Amino acid sequence: MKKTNSEMFHLKKGIPSDGTRFGFINRLQTGVGALLQKVNTILYQVADSKPYQLDYQEVEEKYYELGFGDIDEFASSYALGWAMMNDFVNDNVLKQAVYEEVRIHLWQKRGQGEIE
Repeated sequence: MKKTNSEMFHLKKGIPSDGTRFGFINRLQTGVGALLQKVNTILYQVADSKPYQLDYQEVEEKYYELGFGDIDEFASSYALGWAMMNDFVNDNVLKQAVYEEVRIHLWQKRGQGEIE
């Protein structure tokens, strides 16, 4: 699969797109501790039991409008803005879950060629 310009930009900087650059939980401080386990629990529960609901059409529209190119940075900004608008700004676990969900969704769309 051919790499896009934004993916090549990451490669030139030597920064992999692994979801750690813009996350809300510092993996160095927590290791693979309780916080990351909470994030995994939120991510893998049944969709109806999540404490939030994302509108993926809105996510994609905002990505085209604001974050075109760097998915990881956009996902972090989106998660923070979403948390502020929904009064979850102090919940890093929930922000991390939203970040991961948005990030994974957009990377899948890019992998399928649906977004650049």
